[in-house]
Parts: sequence; C-alpha cells; structure tokens
Amino acid sequence: HAIDVSPSAVEEARCLAAADGVRLDVRTADLFALPAELRDVDLVVEHTCFCAIDPLRRDDYVDAVADALRPGGVLLGLFFVFVAEEGPPFGASEAELRYRFARPCDFELMERPDASHPARADKDRLLLLRRRP
Repeated sequence: HAIDVSPSAVEEARCLAAADGVRLDVRTADLFALPAELRDVDLVVEHTCFCAIDPLRRDDYVDAVADALRPGGVLLGLFFVFVAEEGPPFGASEAELRYRFARPCDFELMERPDASHPARADKDRLLLLRRRP
C-alpha cells in the first residue's frame, strides 16, 4: 500500500507503478486519519512527509506512524536534518528525531546516506526504527 494526501501524486504513483509492472495499491489518504485497513503493517517508508508537516504536529506524526505499525514493525525513512526559519520543508536535528521517536520506537540505524541528491548533501539522515511491542 502507498498513500499520499495529494490526488495528483497518487495518480502519478499509479502510473509509474503500472509502467514498471509493479502491483501497488495507492490511495489518497491522510496519515493522521488512516483507515483501519491501512494499519497494523510491517513497514512504513517515509520520504518527505515529516519535513512537510507543521512542526507543531510532529508528535502527532510519530503517534500516527506508531499506530500504523504492528508491534515489531519497521519505519524506514529519509529525514531532512537542517535548521530552517520557515518551510516547508521544515528541518529537524538528529537530537529532535531521537527525542520524538524514542517513546514508541527503538533506533536501529541513523546515518548519512552515501548517495543523497547533491542539493541535500549532508542534510539527509536515513533512519531505521522498530516499534516496540
């Protein structure tokens, strides 16, 4: 399953998956109001959602991801680590990421990827987190 709040992004993902012969259920959905059938999953892949939401909703984001994952499930994400006065994207620090996710998850990995886009060199962090039972 894949979700996005943007109908045009959902349509583009469907087209790309079909062109590559990939079976993918892509839906327009709000992470903060996931339907029951999209919860209790083994894996959540995050890419530019956390940095796009209002920083005041970051704890809501952590709760929504933890709620979507089954106990022992994994969050794999690419997060922006930088300071920004305004956004989106809204940056975060490594310390903030550790603080926010420490409640529901165990950190298995936080590292700078070797092959970030040149515009984001040194600003990306790859996180692998496991939801506690």
